[in-house]
Amino acid sequence: MLKVIIADDESIIRETIAQMIDWEKLGLQLVGMCRDGIEAYNMILDESPDIVLTDIKMPGLSGLELIRRVRESKLPVQFAILSGYGEFEFAKQAMSDGVKYYLLKPCNEHQIEECMLSIREDCRKVRSLDSMQEQQNSLMGMLHDATITNVLREVLTLKQVGLDVFVPYEQYLDMENCQYYLTEVALFSLAKVELVLTRLQTIFAAKKRRLSLHGVYVEGHLFLFFPWLGGDYLELDAVLKEVSSQLPVRTWFPGLKQLLLTVHEKVKLQGTIHCIHSYHVSLVCNFKNVMESSLAIVPTKAGVPWNVQAIEAYLGGISNVDFLRQMIADLLLKSTAPPMEVASFLLQLSQENDHASILRSALGEFSRLNAAMETPSSAFMERLIAILEEHLGNPNLSLKWICQNHLFMNVDYASRKILRESGKKFSTLLAELRVQHAKQLLLETDDVKMQTIAEQVGCGNNPQYFSQLFKKVTGQTPSAFVKQMRS
Repeated sequence: MLKVIIADDESIIRETIAQMIDWEKLGLQLVGMCRDGIEAYNMILDESPDIVLTDIKMPGLSGLELIRRVRESKLPVQFAILSGYGEFEFAKQAMSDGVKYYLLKPCNEHQIEECMLSIREDCRKVRSLDSMQEQQNSLMGMLHDATITNVLREVLTLKQVGLDVFVPYEQYLDMENCQYYLTEVALFSLAKVELVLTRLQTIFAAKKRRLSLHGVYVEGHLFLFFPWLGGDYLELDAVLKEVSSQLPVRTWFPGLKQLLLTVHEKVKLQGTIHCIHSYHVSLVCNFKNVMESSLAIVPTKAGVPWNVQAIEAYLGGISNVDFLRQMIADLLLKSTAPPMEVASFLLQLSQENDHASILRSALGEFSRLNAAMETPSSAFMERLIAILEEHLGNPNLSLKWICQNHLFMNVDYASRKILRESGKKFSTLLAELRVQHAKQLLLETDDVKMQTIAEQVGCGNNPQYFSQLFKKVTGQTPSAFVKQMRS
């Protein structure tokens, strides 16, 4: 049930509202009533309500001040304000602070119930969006970790590492601009490595902090790397000091690519190499031969279908279930499938333990990818155009925002993909779509103001910029275009 708090300095109003509403029938729970803003703020901190019904004028802390303080605290609370006659200016201020619901005193049971039902629906939508975002973040985090593990294993098996090794992974990872730290410490047994990983996992789980931890262990040396933590290394160093007589050495890298090249140089002459992923250690065994076999299966050009029979023969020869999953991930990460689809499938695969079912699922996925290739138009470009059209009115629309919130891929990779598939830069594509929509508006509506059209196509409150953009794309001003079309 969603939790509700009532805040009003008049006890008769608080108690009347509390008693007249059948909260349970509405799917709500009244958890408290407050007589002033300070008491309400403290109760919000203690009870974490979903909805607060508050008066505007209260002693200590007014309703407006309460709303602003809660907004500043980033607490996910929906407000409805109670206002008397003569307080509409205050209500307008509350609306400007993002409050959508307003009840004028005196209000009856039906009005309050309607208000609560509307807020309840808003709360559920927010929760649903938060849940979806959390799920997407989890999937992308898993895909991120799987990609690093894959490229690390591939780098470790090569005598010489060229920059072309990283190309297939650039759609999933920013190889150049995400800061990393490499920590090196002397350790002389695999048991101590596993002890370190167990301790670190416990520490970060207690902090409820997800750490993308990877590394390599060769005889006598442990290399751990992870994104920059902002200086929070005391606990890591404390754990390493417990198991090693030598102080850890930490090196900063501006990007993952430089770090992996350095790790390769440090371990390339070692005979036995262990790879570390998600606090687990696994031997890099026979990976080179398997990777060379996989290169013969991966299509060399976009649009070339997968040879599902060859994949079945290749994967069928791998008996170890964990290694089988890793090889399936390696093939998928080199495909043109959308990152979210890859992440979802890898998550599904991680929950299967039977060799036959894992292999069957993988073959089905590659068959599905082949079927998707038969579609003549680019699914990626169709998806991008749909997103652009949906958010065309947003003057701050950018490729970075689209990649973070919809495409879930590296922005540099997306930019190159757009140029390759459309022959245009993202900015050109966006400008053309805005002008195309503007043309429709100009022809459909008589005497429309340029400012209105500018806002509708994402040029903000700036008709001059809109006219300049229109002329740059079409070679004529909006007014000239209208005159030409109507003549």
